[in-house]
Amino acid sequence: GQAEQIGTEIARLIATGGDPDGIAVVLRQPDRHGPVYEEVLERFGIPVAVEARLPLHRTAVGRGLLALLRAEFGSRSADDLLAFLRTPGRAWPDQGDWLERAIRRRRLRTAADAVEAWRGRSLFELDELRGAEGTSELLRTIARLARNVAEYPYDRQAPQPERERLLELRAAAGAATALEELAEIPGIEDGPGEAMACLEALEVDLWRGPSDGRVRVTSPYRIRARRVRHLFVASLQEGEFPRHDPEEPLVSEDARAELG
Repeated sequence: GQAEQIGTEIARLIATGGDPDGIAVVLRQPDRHGPVYEEVLERFGIPVAVEARLPLHRTAVGRGLLALLRAEFGSRSADDLLAFLRTPGRAWPDQGDWLERAIRRRRLRTAADAVEAWRGRSLFELDELRGAEGTSELLRTIARLARNVAEYPYDRQAPQPERERLLELRAAAGAATALEELAEIPGIEDGPGEAMACLEALEVDLWRGPSDGRVRVTSPYRIRARRVRHLFVASLQEGEFPRHDPEEPLVSEDARAELG
């Protein structure tokens, strides 16, 4: 609701000749609330640059890769395989619906059972993982699959990716680069475990590029050195903004005095 109120006011300012460059929205936690403001402001037709970072697992590429690795090396559950096939570009929605219906009706539990029920077709992603020899090759294979998941819709054509797909392409590039760098480290034994830990720790920029001509959604620290004509400060409630300072992690001076 607050994002919509701010969006309405920004849209009015721009409609009356306001420059988006001179407008900024400050959030205490852009990483947490930034995606909501991006969605709402774009619905108003407002060009926006949200300076925030998202965990990789909140993108389709991240969710899909982690589900694939769990299905093959972790839980080995049918639900994880289904989650991978629900990743955009992996299977048609009606095919995913068919497999989910089969899993529920037949009470399939393992990924192997789900693959067998997958109308007799093999999954090249699983074949590539199983065919990798050694940890380094496995990590490079996962990196290649990360790029394939994001780039597949653009293999045979050259459309201009929309905002959501740009985010997925950045997520895939970041994941692939991290996995390829991990593959260069000697002595890694648990390839699947290292790959999953790496993907779970990665973050991706929600916006990348120049912010000229766009309303910035940013943190109070990044806005300090910039002048704007219109500044919106959101989440002005107790405990959020200003935020209560966390307790000192070490023993405070008063506590040390009490302890002598």
